[in-house]
Amino acid sequence: MRVTVLGGSGFVGRHLVATLAVAGHGPIRVLSRSPERVFGDARRSLAVAFEAVEALSSIGKLSRDDVVAARDRADRGEAFLRESVEVIEGDARDWGAVREAVSGVDAVVHAVGIIRETEGRSYGDTNVGTTQSLIDAMKDVGTSRLIYMGILGASDDPEMPYGRSRWQAESAVTESGLDWTVVKPSLVLGVSDAVSRRTVKLLRTGPIALLPFPDGGRTKLQPMYVSDLAAALTLCVTEPERAGQTYEIGGPEHIALVDIARAFAAELGIKRVYSLPMPRFVLQFGAALMGRVLKDPPITAAELSQLREDNVTALDSVEQAFGFAPRRFFDYVSYVRNVVP
Repeated sequence: MRVTVLGGSGFVGRHLVATLAVAGHGPIRVLSRSPERVFGDARRSLAVAFEAVEALSSIGKLSRDDVVAARDRADRGEAFLRESVEVIEGDARDWGAVREAVSGVDAVVHAVGIIRETEGRSYGDTNVGTTQSLIDAMKDVGTSRLIYMGILGASDDPEMPYGRSRWQAESAVTESGLDWTVVKPSLVLGVSDAVSRRTVKLLRTGPIALLPFPDGGRTKLQPMYVSDLAAALTLCVTEPERAGQTYEIGGPEHIALVDIARAFAAELGIKRVYSLPMPRFVLQFGAALMGRVLKDPPITAAELSQLREDNVTALDSVEQAFGFAPRRFFDYVSYVRNVVP
């Protein structure tokens, strides 16, 4: 099966590319501004991919022989990935590059999205613009199958600019006339995700770790491990009957943000951790100020706005939609020991 992944050098996209390849699908094509990032930390990506393969095997989607073959592929490391993945160097905002990337394939996964605006990359042109450009390019070349990775909590709320941009992109997909599927996860965790990196950095800032979360960090999230999301996305790619479906998914627990941070601290051996409840307006002002003076602030005003409400769905959402049981947070949280801030 020929698959293109836009955003294939990002956190989720890189693991999905490895999962598709290890599971025997391909050729896989990736459009990326940074081709070498597709193969970055290949051993870890392939290990996660094999965990996704095991999840697929647990529900009968792959035979034991398939799993053995997948193990062999994963064991070959970076060389296997380089043989299995075609990388087109280009920007997802470049219509011509996108058109080339989606031409002659059976399915396209759209995993491009930014949670932080930077100079030259806004929510409008990256989250919304690339989506519409992709839709136009797919129609132009006659590729009809599109899997869009959105976010849980996207809404048409002008006070939540990031969430609103993802809602606009999702709406463009569902109104496109293509054979679309939308997957909307809650918090996705793994060694290289931004939330883990920034939280670890915050925990390691001094002898005492202070957690300045809004409302004491009581906002509930539904974390899922990246291998489980990769398995779910693989099913969406390979099962055309999922066209026209929107899946809101998360792990099997609702966990407060502060408890996720405390679990990270426990894994890292950091004992002096204190929650510092702060009024939201104070944090909003501080986040806006840090966004102006720091290159990589711990949180931005847009990210803070996303924490106004719990980001959760049904606890059995993955089992109901995809048939397998996702991993529990405390069964995989040890990954955080390998996170480099």
